[in-house]
Amino acid sequence: MGREIEVIYENGVFWPTVPVRLAEGDRLKLYIPFEPHGLTPEQMEEELRKMREAFADWNEQDWAEFEATFKRGT
Repeated sequence: MGREIEVIYENGVFWPTVPVRLAEGDRLKLYIPFEPHGLTPEQMEEELRKMREAFADWNEQDWAEFEATFKRGT
């Protein structure tokens, strides 16, 4: 089970703002929201295609949770 944390991006590194219990080398999936302002519908569709390709192993529940989070803006 995952959790959402705030991070600061600095010099190419994401720094957590709270302590996390991870072992060196642990891999995580990171969702980075983007602002759609200025994108054409075609560009937005292309971004969605890239996301679906990058997260091809997600199931419908994963996508439903993502959409719910996206709609909440958190």
